[in-house]
Formats: sequence, C-alpha cells, structure tokens
Amino acid sequence: MKKQITLFVSRAFLALIVLMAIGHAGTAHALDKRTLNALKQMVPEEQLIQRCELEAMDKLNAARIVAYTFEPLEYGDTKLKAPGAAYRKKGDWYRVSYSCTTSEDRMEVVQFSLKKGDKIPKQDWEQYNLFP
Repeated sequence: MKKQITLFVSRAFLALIVLMAIGHAGTAHALDKRTLNALKQMVPEEQLIQRCELEAMDKLNAARIVAYTFEPLEYGDTKLKAPGAAYRKKGDWYRVSYSCTTSEDRMEVVQFSLKKGDKIPKQDWEQYNLFP
C-alpha cells in the first residue's frame, strides 16, 4: 500500500510538472530542465514509466494517458510494454498499446512504437476510472 501511495504522489507531482512543461518544451523529445529534474528524483521504476508516458503523450498529442487501464504494464530496467493503455484527446478516450525502450538512465527514449485503438464509449469510462 505504501508503494502505491508513493507512486500516486510522484505521478501527481510529475503530472503537474509535465503540464507546465508541455507548454514550454514543445515535445517530449526536448524535455525541459524542470521535467528532467523531477524524473531524476523518482525511483528507477517510476522514471521508466513516466518517461515512456511522456513519449506516448507527445506522439499522440494527448492531454492524458493511463498506461494500465485494460492490462497491467510489463517492464524491466529500460523496457516497458503497455498493452492496455488509454489516452485522452479532445475530450474523448481511446485505446492504445505501446512499447518503449529508454537509455540506461531512463532520461531518453531510444525506441518507441504504438498502435492506436478504438474510441472508448462514454458509458464505459466510469468502469475504467476514466474521468469525463
């Protein structure tokens, strides 16, 4: 439970930093200093997850992404697979799956691929904890 709370707090903190940074950085490829510093404060597991989420948000031009909506994440030191993710764009949620490989320090994405899926019906949002 403590680990989940810590992950939630760090995700909430990074989400705030990311929202501020997106307006300044332009793309996830050019992470600003504030975002990089926030990532460096996280445990390695969370660095990987967050860095890959940032890349997915950039590639999708998404307002939000939830990497574990439909299936758990699969990850190791520098590789992550999100086979059941969801992203929010222009007020709607969509399915997506992606895989990501980062540098050893998890600050740069060296490989990334994704597959967009279908729009998620609004009546299903609550079931998957996707906010309106």
